[in-house]
Amino acid sequence: MTDRVDELGRILERMLTENQPITARAVVRASDGLFRHASDVTRHPGRRKLLEEFAARQSLILNAIESSSRKSKSALEHALATKQRQIEELTAQRDLLVASHRAAILSVTELGGYPVWKRFFDGYGEVITRLTEMGALPSKVDNNTPS
Repeated sequence: MTDRVDELGRILERMLTENQPITARAVVRASDGLFRHASDVTRHPGRRKLLEEFAARQSLILNAIESSSRKSKSALEHALATKQRQIEELTAQRDLLVASHRAAILSVTELGGYPVWKRFFDGYGEVITRLTEMGALPSKVDNNTPS
């Protein structure tokens, strides 16, 4: 009799770790013929108590997982919304800086100082390329403007 209780404990432990629903019928299916009917598990007080303990443990685990999943989902949604706002703010700041940069270069160009400005970037061809790609350098306006 004790062997069947021990075996039931092993079956229930396996079912718990594999996240299988713990019911008397599920135990019968998982027992490989050790138990033939659900009542073989439920009518014996020791086996019924063990089944109830494991079912309660599984319920507790599932509730904890569900609770943490809800918290994680809401926390993730909040973090995502925060990051989205930051991206929008940074994009707006970048656009403002690009427009300001273009205006400054146009002003310098109008005064004939573009070659002097460009000297600051000698040896930094990649910077000029990146500024052009960003649209921060104005298009050609006269002989003194960027090429």
